[in-house]
Amino acid sequence: MKTITSQNPIGWIYEQPPDSSAKCFLLTEGGIATVGRWGDGIGLMAYCPMPKRDRKAEARLNGD
Repeated sequence: MKTITSQNPIGWIYEQPPDSSAKCFLLTEGGIATVGRWGDGIGLMAYCPMPKRDRKAEARLNGD
């Protein structure tokens, strides 16, 4: 199976996010990736910002 990777440097940030109430990718102590909010950080060890959507490209793909 192939893996899609980014040309931009992207990866887990091993610290608390600047806004613990904002949605982001989370990495648990068990190594499971999920989407959620950091909250109190119990059971979490890293976060990654969410990618931004390109609404114009989405519209083109949908024929709009």
